[in-house]
Amino acid sequence: MKVLAVIPAWNEAARVGGVVRETLNHVDEVAVIDDGSTDDTSGSALKAEIGRASCRGRVEISVVAG
Repeated sequence: MKVLAVIPAWNEAARVGGVVRETLNHVDEVAVIDDGSTDDTSGSALKAEIGRASCRGRVEISVVAG
């Protein structure tokens, strides 16, 4: 069984990377739900996975429009 963490985020570019990296230490996959941020929240979340020494987990980004 795999465990997925869902992280809602809005304008959290400065913090979301650390949250994603730490969360991936405890679960198999992370889904970041970017609620229309005006900063680089999505990019920061994706970079957090790329920077991991061990790519055991996966990060998925979804942007909520509306």
